[in-house]
Amino acid sequence: MYPTDSPASSAATSEKAKKPKKPGKKTALKEKRIMGWVENVYLLESSTKLKAKLDTGAKTSSIHAENIERFSREGENWVRFDIKRPGRKAYVDKDGRPHPEKPAVSINFERPEIRTAKIKRHKNQSMERPVVLLAFMIGGRTYESEFTLTDRRKFIYPVLLGRRFLRKVAIIDPGKTFLTSDSAPKDTNIPSQGGEKDAKILLKVPSQK
Repeated sequence: MYPTDSPASSAATSEKAKKPKKPGKKTALKEKRIMGWVENVYLLESSTKLKAKLDTGAKTSSIHAENIERFSREGENWVRFDIKRPGRKAYVDKDGRPHPEKPAVSINFERPEIRTAKIKRHKNQSMERPVVLLAFMIGGRTYESEFTLTDRRKFIYPVLLGRRFLRKVAIIDPGKTFLTSDSAPKDTNIPSQGGEKDAKILLKVPSQK
């Protein structure tokens, strides 16, 4: 006669069957989204739409900021800075009616300074730039990630998303642009990238008259 399984061994087998399998590489890939090398991002609450270059060659993300000012709040290091919302060029609609050009608007942000990043400059001395957390939307999903505040006037795109952010979020198609849905945020309850805390948005939008 062949030995039958004991109750103990049957229970152990049942427990193994109940244990969820760890997600493998295929599962992780399915969770990522295919994005073009250029996508639109929205800074939340202000709904500021900016074009972003998705660059796996860059480690950290950066954003063009002006009037950067460090200050102290309750013993902690903070940063005040402006991000410019692009203006709209004048155009003529399908009925031949002219529409005036809308000027760019600067939006003031205040954020805790997470750390500083050293920026290497060709044939120039390196500079230290503040790093802050910003909440934003890309492809209809919201995230919170670190951004270096820097001068990107010489670049075409005001936002650069680096691989620290992209590695868990996207697979980049270098031959395509704007593959994700382009819609402004409807909700300001933004989970952090890690999904543990809500992003705390502290920004001041100048009144427009």
